[in-house]
Amino acid sequence: MFRILQGATGIVFGVAIAIKRGAFPRWVGGIGIFAGILAMNDGISVAFTGFVGSHLAATYELTYAVWTVIVGIYMWKRNMTQTVTP
Repeated sequence: MFRILQGATGIVFGVAIAIKRGAFPRWVGGIGIFAGILAMNDGISVAFTGFVGSHLAATYELTYAVWTVIVGIYMWKRNMTQTVTP
């Protein structure tokens, strides 16, 4: 259930990033959508087969981690440019 909810979160945030022009490029939203789909797919496969080792789990975890790091970098850069200097 956790992986399905994590995937839904990635899809929702990915769509929001892809639709709104602003702090993030659209391709970052695309990666979020892709990571969310992989996470939901892995959650559904765990529901049907159980916790069996698969390459899909490693793929979704890596993609989700890379997306999180990219979003963090863009947020950090945006914060640094908006810092008020005395």
